[in-house]
Amino acid sequence: MGCYSHPGWRKKSLDSTASPSVHDLLWVAGIFEGEGSFGPAQIEITQKDPWILDRCKSLFGGTVAAYKVAGYRQHVINRWTAHGSKARGFVMTIYQILSPRRQQRARLFLGRA
Repeated sequence: MGCYSHPGWRKKSLDSTASPSVHDLLWVAGIFEGEGSFGPAQIEITQKDPWILDRCKSLFGGTVAAYKVAGYRQHVINRWTAHGSKARGFVMTIYQILSPRRQQRARLFLGRA
C-alpha cells in the first residue's frame, strides 16, 4: 500500500485532545478487539471510515494516515497508529476490557515494547 494524501492525513504524531469516558473506553476496546493489531513496537487500527480513527487519535494521540490499496483505483484504507508510550498507555488502559486472547497478546506486546 502506498500513502495517499487526503484532508484527514496526518504527517506526525499528535497528543490526545480529549479525555476518554468509560463509554469511550468500552467503545475503543471493542474496535481494537475486532480491527486492531499489535506490531513489534506499535499498535494500529485499520478502517475504511476515518472518523473512527480520528476519534481514537483525539482520545489517545497517535497518527492517522490513509493508504491507497494497490490494484484498486478508488480503494483507500485508513490507519491509526500509536508508538512507544502512547501505545503502552493505550494497551494498559483497555487491558481489563479485552478478551483473554487479546490480553495474552497485550502482555507479550508490553513485555517487548
